[in-house]
Amino acid sequence: MRSIFLVPAGNAALFDEALDSGVQAVAIDVTKGAASDAAPMLKFLRERGRRSLARIHALTSGFADSDLDAVMAHAPYGIILPQACGGRDVQHLGAKLAVREAENGLEDGSTRILAAAADLPEAIFALGSLAGATRRLLGLLWDGAALAGALGVGEDADILAVARAQLVFAAAAAGAPALVDAAASPDFSRARRDGFGGAVVANRAAAEACERIFA
Repeated sequence: MRSIFLVPAGNAALFDEALDSGVQAVAIDVTKGAASDAAPMLKFLRERGRRSLARIHALTSGFADSDLDAVMAHAPYGIILPQACGGRDVQHLGAKLAVREAENGLEDGSTRILAAAADLPEAIFALGSLAGATRRLLGLLWDGAALAGALGVGEDADILAVARAQLVFAAAAAGAPALVDAAASPDFSRARRDGFGGAVVANRAAAEACERIFA
């Protein structure tokens, strides 16, 4: 999957833009809105045969379970997990998904996980544990802004390059693509040269550039 358009829950104008952009999947960001706003968007995508994902709160936030309760009824193709800390967290999410798949009559293991696996300093040391952790793994997402914020450095700090490279290595070891957050790394040509296979985008121009460069 090379292009995912991330839309804040409840943002109708951006949702329409995403639908017309030609991306391979539309993700609804429950952390930027409310789960109740995300549900009708996911329902719409499902009814029209569009691949959908939902970005939930981190497992440590206290909101992940209620997010999953709201979105899993609409059978999203995948869940974007921020602040994922290695194999432990993707396995934890996988267990939560298995319960809700059973509750909603969905095939066991059908919901994939896109893990933002380098959002926190401690997550860098757990990247190697992602290989073989779960068959649900859709990919690893690099969000340089999140890690920069956690470290208290600028988004252009040289130290971030170390973590960025390690995430690409971890994705290759896990047999999954590495995706880049376009807001943090808009240079898709460089991202492709560095081993990334796609991007999460937030506007039509980025979506078109992503499809062109990663195709």
